[in-house]
Amino acid sequence: MKHTIKTISAIAMAFTLLGTGTAITKTLSPNTETNLTATAASGDTDVWRYTMPDSNECIGYGSRGDKVKWIQAALNYISEYNWYLGEPLTVDGIYGKKTKQRVKDLQNYVNSVYKKEGIPLLKVDGIFGPKTYYAACLCLDCCDCH
Repeated sequence: MKHTIKTISAIAMAFTLLGTGTAITKTLSPNTETNLTATAASGDTDVWRYTMPDSNECIGYGSRGDKVKWIQAALNYISEYNWYLGEPLTVDGIYGKKTKQRVKDLQNYVNSVYKKEGIPLLKVDGIFGPKTYYAACLCLDCCDCH
């Protein structure tokens, strides 16, 4: 199931990043829906039910709305399926202290991976900007962050 969700995520992200405007419908079997419901109890990871931020947007502390829910669900997904960022976030659409800290954790981790190559990639500021968006998308697509 994890592979199927990752594949669907990768295809959807590719279309989004390429800007084709092609809509992708996520089809779930009853069994998959049950599994997603069980997962949501420990932290909502169903990224694709929320509005994805624009790739050039900066979202930070104090922001609210569906795009913040996407960020929170994405951070939960990355933490559950790739590497541990901390306790799951409540997907409430409020960019508070915990969300800011999880974004910093993501930024620190990505920097630690790319520091080996001498590339300072992200400023660790807790702001979900274009570079952090790209890093999160990499982690959602194919788990290449680690």
